[in-house]
Amino acid sequence: MRIGVDANFLLRERYTGIEVYLAELVARMPQLSRHQFVLCFNYVRPRHRKTVARFVRDGVMARVCRIPGRIMGRLHWQHGLPVDWVYGKMDVMFYPTSVALPQWRGKTVI
Repeated sequence: MRIGVDANFLLRERYTGIEVYLAELVARMPQLSRHQFVLCFNYVRPRHRKTVARFVRDGVMARVCRIPGRIMGRLHWQHGLPVDWVYGKMDVMFYPTSVALPQWRGKTVI
């Protein structure tokens, strides 16, 4: 099973509750399951490459979209761009907050 994770919170410089929760979850996921995990990031600045590289290892890969956040937000919310088109097909897409992006295929977990 291919499980996508909205990992954009991990790009923040200072970690609070959601960021700590997500970082710990991502660190432990490969140990708990044999599924393929895909961390989904959207950033433009090159400084985030090191952060993304910290979380990629066996069983965990990253998909990066490089569209500025304001434009990406409009594409998703005003034009209905499904997350599948941006990051590829996922069987399950996990969002660490109560906001889920439009999705055509697969299940959504909040």
